[in-house]
Amino acid sequence: MKGAKSLSFSISIFLIRITHVRFLMAIRDYFYAFLNLILGCKNPWGLLLILLGFRNKVAIKVKSKPETLSISATKRNYKILYYICLLRNQQRLVFQKGYLVFPPHRLVLKQDELLKERLAVILLASKWGLLLSEYNEKHYVVTLKNGLKFKVRKDNLADINAIIETFCKKVYDEFCCDIKGKVVLDIGAFIGDTPLMFSTKGAKLVIAYEPDPIAYKLALENIKLNNISNIRLINAGIGNKRRIMKIKAYAQDKEVIAHVLPLDQIVKDIGEIDLIKMDCEGCEFSIMSSVSNETLSKVKELIIEYHDYPEPIVKKLESAGFIVKVKKPWCICEGKPVGFLYAKKKISCA
Repeated sequence: MKGAKSLSFSISIFLIRITHVRFLMAIRDYFYAFLNLILGCKNPWGLLLILLGFRNKVAIKVKSKPETLSISATKRNYKILYYICLLRNQQRLVFQKGYLVFPPHRLVLKQDELLKERLAVILLASKWGLLLSEYNEKHYVVTLKNGLKFKVRKDNLADINAIIETFCKKVYDEFCCDIKGKVVLDIGAFIGDTPLMFSTKGAKLVIAYEPDPIAYKLALENIKLNNISNIRLINAGIGNKRRIMKIKAYAQDKEVIAHVLPLDQIVKDIGEIDLIKMDCEGCEFSIMSSVSNETLSKVKELIIEYHDYPEPIVKKLESAGFIVKVKKPWCICEGKPVGFLYAKKKISCA
């Protein structure tokens, strides 16, 4: 049985590798992009002159209303034009007197302030039915259909992607059918999306750890923004031992100082835990290899996002008396499978 599961897992990884062949993806993406440019621009062929090297700059006219938007396109900024055309084709663009409005979002951009990162955030929000509004110079507020609100960075796609995964794609719902009245340990809280998800599902207490100080600050603000009182947020990471170390800030090209605490100590301080959710970008292997079976005996369920072949974690959990279910990876990142596994403590017959 285990051999069949292992074979199925390997086949799924192989299929994902095939579907992610860069050449085929490039052809698909270029075709889709050019189709949207043809639909959204009055003179899309001008962009071809730039990409082929015949021109350095061309004024491209977008079929916007009530006025026509003209963008000076170059090799460096052509993605801005592409995103504008996508929004225009989705009827989410109004241009007038030098300002762009993106209904139904409550935000305005000046023509000379167009940045591809901000347009990408607007596109994602539009695709998943999320409402954006201005907060300050660096942040939007995202409002979900269930009323929850999140402060997100305008120039960082990771924030809104986390919200989409948790609340739109509902990647945890398969494992979180009954959270009401439970104690949850959330390892990798990021901007507060999963702690707030557990809280709204009825958790008694959510104890959440986030090592990145920038994400931690956003998580704190998002918890306050939603008036949630049953989340205890700690600015620290979980590892195999207590230490202070440099970590790469998530979705940013810089390192930050993080305090790291051992999982054994955390569980000892909390006591019985109904559910541990772990998403720590590869650190799950060192955490699980060092945690004791005595600690795991105080835990009923675990949801772990794995960022490599998960067999070592599976063996550890099975040896500690858990039934483990490994879900097929949903992507390959840097040659490694990424997916979820769910573990539940075996019910004793004694």
